[in-house]
Amino acid sequence: MRPDIACLIRDVLLGGQVKGFYDLESWVVMPNHIHVVVFPYVDLARVVSAIKAGSARQANRVLNRTGAFWSRDYFDRWIRDSAEERRIVRYIENNPVKAGLCREPAEWRFSSASPERA
Repeated sequence: MRPDIACLIRDVLLGGQVKGFYDLESWVVMPNHIHVVVFPYVDLARVVSAIKAGSARQANRVLNRTGAFWSRDYFDRWIRDSAEERRIVRYIENNPVKAGLCREPAEWRFSSASPERA
């Protein structure tokens, strides 16, 4: 995992919240994918497109390459109540633990669970 790429993806995610496109509830940048819980103020497809385009442009520049950075598809899901939201946030923040990248969610720098947040 390249920390510089993870940091730029994190910055794009946080930047979308600052710009008022969404509230970013939970997120994690993994070596080969990301998970996010967002409450969008604009169309979700527009949010996903902005995240993918902004981070791909920057990552490709850092990696000195061109072409697709993300897969075309994404998976979305409605969160219907606070219990489901808590379960999904736990899943997201525990993703690096489950993958063997750290022992506790807070140890993973590239996550909303980290007090450091890279």
